[in-house]
Amino acid sequence: MKKYLFFTVLAAMLLMSLTSALGAAVSEDYDTGYITVTGETQTDMLLGIQVLTPGNEWKDFVAEKNKRSMVVYNDQIVTGDCKYELIFAINGESGTYKIYIVPSEGEMECIDFRYISPRDYTNFLERLNAAAASSDSDSFYNEIVSNEGYFGTDFDKLKAEIDFKQAMNMFCEYVKSSPLKSENEIKPNTAYNAYIAIEAAQEGKLKLLREYAYNLPRMGALDKWLSLIFDKPEALEHMQSVLNSLKPRNVNELSDDMTEAVVLSIVKYPGGYENTVKIINEFKSFLDIETVTTAACRKISGNGYMTKEQLKNALEAPESSGTSGGTGGTGGKGGSGGSKLLSGGSIPEIKYSPGENADKEEKKIFIPFEDIYSVQWAREAITALYDKKLINGRTETRFYPDDSITREEFVKMIVSAAGLEQDFQSDRFEDVPADAWYRGYVNAAFRNGLITGTDDKTFGSGQNITRQDMAVIIYNAMKIKPEEKSSGTFSDGADISGYAREAVSRLSGCGIINGTDGGRFEPLSCATRAQAAKMLYGALKYME
Repeated sequence: MKKYLFFTVLAAMLLMSLTSALGAAVSEDYDTGYITVTGETQTDMLLGIQVLTPGNEWKDFVAEKNKRSMVVYNDQIVTGDCKYELIFAINGESGTYKIYIVPSEGEMECIDFRYISPRDYTNFLERLNAAAASSDSDSFYNEIVSNEGYFGTDFDKLKAEIDFKQAMNMFCEYVKSSPLKSENEIKPNTAYNAYIAIEAAQEGKLKLLREYAYNLPRMGALDKWLSLIFDKPEALEHMQSVLNSLKPRNVNELSDDMTEAVVLSIVKYPGGYENTVKIINEFKSFLDIETVTTAACRKISGNGYMTKEQLKNALEAPESSGTSGGTGGTGGKGGSGGSKLLSGGSIPEIKYSPGENADKEEKKIFIPFEDIYSVQWAREAITALYDKKLINGRTETRFYPDDSITREEFVKMIVSAAGLEQDFQSDRFEDVPADAWYRGYVNAAFRNGLITGTDDKTFGSGQNITRQDMAVIIYNAMKIKPEEKSSGTFSDGADISGYAREAVSRLSGCGIINGTDGGRFEPLSCATRAQAAKMLYGALKYME
């Protein structure tokens, strides 16, 4: 009786003054039949929970003398750490129940909850199983669209975004071999959502794929990585390419294929090799790798792989003294050819846009990309090279300074900076297709002695360039004489491959390249876009 008194007294107060909202969520577990209500409050307080039978509202409850006849469940709880959770059973017929959350102070919240009784849900599953067993995909589909509340989705929205009928046909085939039961390891709702996600994957609707794959195994761990991927159009494109190649066809494949696509996309577009290290270690058991080193992760970071087997082989491949851990020794075999190419033209002054004090020395630097404030040490270089049309962003507004740079991307930069004409005649490398956008740049770089390739027939297309290989290319273009500058040294100089030591030493002595923390050069690490811009900018300034 005290609980009912509590609700009745509060009713008069709350209907006059509602001041704040409660964030409540309701879910039903068809396996157990329990309802869970969770939420948060601004401060710890006493809450009342009132569930009314279908067709009744709070005003009816306040006016009715025999309140028990319309109450399905009621309870009180004191929130802890401003959070609350209530679990209860309705034990009634299917229908729309109103759940009222009544705080001791503030705003009452009402949630319309579509409850489905365990008996009705079991009957629904049996009808789906029967239609699937007889291969009657039309009856299966009609059963689903006639009972929209059972799966809690907006059919009109789905039909507008994907071929929903095709998704349900695939679902029907799955149910034929794996009849639906609420106690299955793969819950009916999870399987249903999975086939929407599969169809979304096949149609390239990756946002919908993410939305409907949330209950799959490992999705909780994948979601934070998906956030990074969805921020980069090129990463999304790679993920789509991997999924197109894997072609997930059923619920058992989708989780693995999603994981594979996410890992491979982060490896190619990590936003810094540290993310490669993190994701490889997090999913090493999925990749069937017992141990993985940071050096191995750095070696593969930024490279494009289409299968986890390719990634595993690259991670487990032994280090090669002349190939920079898989990215190839660009200078190769000593890499000493070439002439002093970076002598023409001058680096422009950084663009400025007048501010309020244009007549004074203070000027406002024009920054072409919104994401280069985090690399202040490279901001001048990026801005100047962009102004000279030697570099571009990955989008109109973002440069992605921490992304790795491929060998062909850097070769284009150096050939453009040197003022060389593209060469479409003297093809040298078997891995440079005739229709590749970078063909003319690679041929020009080879003909002028800037590169020799990873071996006699291979350029290393698609691989990320290492810091030492980038130094060799610049050195070959500049050809600094030994007497011009004294050599610089690094604490990890012993790790620099033989063919790159002179280049690294001379460029360091000229102040064109610098080390990282602790005086290290990290020769085998994949160069970032910001590092490439900084090194090339330093070379251009030195040659003025």
